[in-house]
Amino acid sequence: MFSQSWMYYELLKKGKDYAGEAEQVTRIVQASGIPIRFALQIGCGPGEHDSYLKRHFHVTGVDLSVDFIKIARGKNPEADYIVGDMETFSLPSRFGVVLLLVDDEDGGMDCWEEKGGACCREESGADEKR
Repeated sequence: MFSQSWMYYELLKKGKDYAGEAEQVTRIVQASGIPIRFALQIGCGPGEHDSYLKRHFHVTGVDLSVDFIKIARGKNPEADYIVGDMETFSLPSRFGVVLLLVDDEDGGMDCWEEKGGACCREESGADEKR
């Protein structure tokens, strides 16, 4: 299913405001007051959000689809991408923020800010690339 879905992804997501959603996420993260450099994007798809998130963070993306990862690498060569299952992947790095950006039932981004606030937690050394 995932290996074929990349062909239809852009058609289904036509008109989606990736830039606006990435900026909304960036504002929420920056509002925490914690300087974040490294972001992990779980379920990154073909890297559409990452094209904008990379302006503020060093992005690492994880997706189950080999095809999506190939497309994401082509669009964002400065980001790191890993083929992996979100339930079982393991990375040697730690990240200041972990993102799982999903569409809500109305086709927009489901955002914590609209549900009462961002979830930000500081851990000692959490934003260190190892």
